[in-house]
Amino acid sequence: MAAILDAMGPYVMQLIADMATEEVKMLLGISGDIEKLENNMESIKCFLADAERQRINEVRVQRWVQMLKNAMYDATDILDLCQIEADKQRESKGSSTDEKAPGCCRPLLSCLRNPVFAHKIGNRIKELNQRLDNIYKEAHKFNFVINLGSHPEQIMSTSEKMTSEFVESAIVGEKIERETRELAQMLTINGHHDIKVVAIVGTGGMGKTTLAQKIFNETTVQGHFKVKIWLSITQHFDEVELLRTAIEHAGGAHGGVQDKTLLSRKLTNTLSMGRFLLVHGTDHLKVVGMKIISKCGGLPLAIKVMGGLLSTKPRSEGDWEAVLKHHAWSVARLPKELDNAIYLSYEDLSPQLKQCFLYCSLFPKEFMSKEESLVVQDQQDDGGSKISHLLHLRTLSMYGSHDNVLIPKGFGQLKNLRTLYGFRVHLDKNGGTGWCSLEEIGPLSQLRELTLHGLENVPASSSAGMAMVSSKEHLDYLELHWSSSGFMGLRDETNKQQRQRVVEEVIEVLSPPSSIRHLSIEGYFGSRLPNWMMVPATCVFKSLRLLRMDKLCCCTQLPDGLCQLPSLESLAINDAPAIKSVGPEFQSPSSLPVGGGIVTTGSVVGFPNLATLRLAGLCEWEEWEWEEQGEDATVNAMAMPALKKLIIINCKLSCLPPGLASRRRHALREVLLYKLSNLTYIENFPSVVKLDVFDCPELRRISNLSKLQKIEISYCPNMEVLEGVPSLDSMEMEDGTMETVPEYVTTVRPRYLKLTCSKRLYESLLTGSSSEYDKISHIKSRTICAEDED
Repeated sequence: MAAILDAMGPYVMQLIADMATEEVKMLLGISGDIEKLENNMESIKCFLADAERQRINEVRVQRWVQMLKNAMYDATDILDLCQIEADKQRESKGSSTDEKAPGCCRPLLSCLRNPVFAHKIGNRIKELNQRLDNIYKEAHKFNFVINLGSHPEQIMSTSEKMTSEFVESAIVGEKIERETRELAQMLTINGHHDIKVVAIVGTGGMGKTTLAQKIFNETTVQGHFKVKIWLSITQHFDEVELLRTAIEHAGGAHGGVQDKTLLSRKLTNTLSMGRFLLVHGTDHLKVVGMKIISKCGGLPLAIKVMGGLLSTKPRSEGDWEAVLKHHAWSVARLPKELDNAIYLSYEDLSPQLKQCFLYCSLFPKEFMSKEESLVVQDQQDDGGSKISHLLHLRTLSMYGSHDNVLIPKGFGQLKNLRTLYGFRVHLDKNGGTGWCSLEEIGPLSQLRELTLHGLENVPASSSAGMAMVSSKEHLDYLELHWSSSGFMGLRDETNKQQRQRVVEEVIEVLSPPSSIRHLSIEGYFGSRLPNWMMVPATCVFKSLRLLRMDKLCCCTQLPDGLCQLPSLESLAINDAPAIKSVGPEFQSPSSLPVGGGIVTTGSVVGFPNLATLRLAGLCEWEEWEWEEQGEDATVNAMAMPALKKLIIINCKLSCLPPGLASRRRHALREVLLYKLSNLTYIENFPSVVKLDVFDCPELRRISNLSKLQKIEISYCPNMEVLEGVPSLDSMEMEDGTMETVPEYVTTVRPRYLKLTCSKRLYESLLTGSSSEYDKISHIKSRTICAEDED
C-alpha cells in the first residue's frame, strides 16, 4: 500500500495544484459575478412599476413579481451570510474588515478570506444571476411599459407663457362680452370690502385665459386701477423671478435683489400707494380638483390621502388630470377594504417605497402583501400563501382573540426567520390537528429573538430538546413563559409532583446559547431552578446583560450561579413566595471551574457589573445572609461593586444585610423600599442620594446617609429618628392618618418640604401659629395638603 501511495504522490500533488488554481480563478471571478448581479437588478428595476400595476388583475404577472421578489430576498440572504461570516472572522482573528473598501463591500471582501465560504457563496451568486437572467427574459412576454426614470420636465418656453396681450378681432360671441362687462363692474364698484378676489374656473380650453385678458384690458378697469399686474404662474416657476416681475409691472425697481423676504417687502411697499389689479393663473386646478374629490366618494380618509398625493405633484392641470385619469380608479379586483384612492397613493410610490410600505404596514388581511405574509387569526389563516412557501420570511406575528394562537405545521421550513414572538405550545388533545409543535423550532438556526409561551403544555423534555434552543448561536433575546394556574388548581399531590418533574426537565433542555444577552422566565412552577443557572454552568453566559424571573411560585431558593455572570447589568426577581431566606452563596461565588475540576475561592467578585437589582414579591423572605468583609478587604472584592439602584418590595426582612449596607459601598445612588413589614432601621449607605420608604410600619430609624438629597417617607407611623443626613435638600412625607408632625422633622433642615396629612393637622398648620406649625417653620419652602385634596 505504501508503494502505491508513493507512486501516486506526484499525481495527487498535481491534482491538488489544479484544484487550487481553479479555486483562485473562482475567487477572482466572484467580483465579476457581483457586478453582473448589480447590473441584472438594475435592468429589471425598469419593469417594476408597470409589473406592480398589472399584478392586481393578472395572475401570470403576480407569479413573475413573486419570482423577482424571491430573488431579491436571496440577494439579501447572501449579504447577511457575508456579514455573519465577516463577524466570525473578526472575532476569531481579532482583525477588522477592509476599511478602505466601500461600506457595503467590506463584509464581502472580509468573508472571501475563507475559501470554503467563498466557494459556497460564489456558487449561490452564480445561481442567482442565472435566475435573474431568466426573469429578465420572461419580462418581455408581458409587454411592460418601461419606466426609465422620473417624468421629464415640461417647462414652458417664453412664447408659451400666458400674457395679457390678445387680438380683439379674434374674440367673438355675445356671452364673453356680457361676462366681461359683469366682471369689470364687479371689480370697479366699491362695496363694503374694497378688496375683491374673482376666480375664473372651468374645463381646459373653454377660454378662461382669454376672458381674463379681455377684462384686464377693459377700458373701465384700466382707468380704475393705478397699478395693473399680469403674472403667469407656470408649472416650474421661480419665486424670486415672480416677485421681481410683479415689482416691475407695479412700476417699482427691485435693484437686482435675490432675497425673497426683501423682495416681498418691496412689493408690499410698492402696492400700498393705491388700488391695484393682480391677475394670475392657478384657479384652473379647482375644477379638476373637485372631480378628484368626487372620485373619493365622500370618504374622508380617501380625500386626505389624495390631498397628500396631490401635494407632491406639480401644480399643473396636466399632472392633476393624470391623477384623475389614473387606471387605479378602475381596478376591479382590489379587496373591499382597500379604497381605490388609497391604492392610487400606493401605486404612485417608487418600487423601493412600496416594499417599505408593505413591510411596515403589515395589513392584517389581504391588502397588498399576501404573497409574502401569512396572517393567522383565531386558528384560521387568510387563504393566502402557506407557511412552507414563505422561504424568505424574517418576522412573523400572530394574534387572536384568545391566548392559544396556534401555528400551522410546516413552520420549521422558515429557516431564515430572525424574529419570532408569541410561539405558543399547543396541547394536542385530539390526536393531531394540523398545528405544529415546539419541535419545529429546531431548524430555525438564524433566530435572534424568540419568545415561547404555553410551556406547561410540553409533554416531555425530549420534545423540548428538539427545539435546539441551546444550539442557536445567534440568539440574543429569549423569553420562556409557563402558566401555573392549572398546576396550582391540582389537588392530587402525586399529580402535582409529576407535573413539577416534567417542567424541571423541560427547563433544563431549554438552556439558552452562550450568545444570550436578554433572558426572561415567567410562570415557572418547578421547585428548583435549572442547573444551567448554578455553578459552574453559568460561566459560559458571558454576554448576558439582563435577567428577569417572574412568578416563581414554587422555587425555594435563588440559584448560586447568577453572581458569576460577568456582564449582568440588571436582575429582577418578582413574585417568589416560597423563598424564605437568601444565603451568602447568592452574592458570593464560592467555586469556579479550573481545567477539569472545581476550585473553591473567595477572591472572585460577585455580580461585578450589576447596576440594578429588583427583588419584589418575596413575601415570606425573612433572612438575607451577607456579612460585610473585613476592614483589610479591598473595595473591589466587595460583591455588587457597581450597584446603582436597589428596589425591594413586599417581604419580611427586619434589616438590610451588612454586606449591602456597607460604609465602603460608593456606587449605590437610589434605594426604594416598599411594604417591608418587619423593617426596623436603615443605616450606613454613604453614597445614596435618593431614598423612598413606603408602608414600613415598624421602621423607627434612618441614619448615616451622608449624601442623601431627597427622601420620601410614606405610611411609616412609628418612624422616630432621622439623623446623619447633612446634604438633605428635599423631603416628602405622606400619611393620611398623621395627626401630629413627627419630632424628627425638627432635627433636619431641607430646602423644601411637602407634607400630606390628615385634614385636622392640615387645618392646624394653616393657622401659622400652632405648636405643630412651629415644627416646620424653619423650612422656608413648603407644600401642605390634606390627603383627600392631593
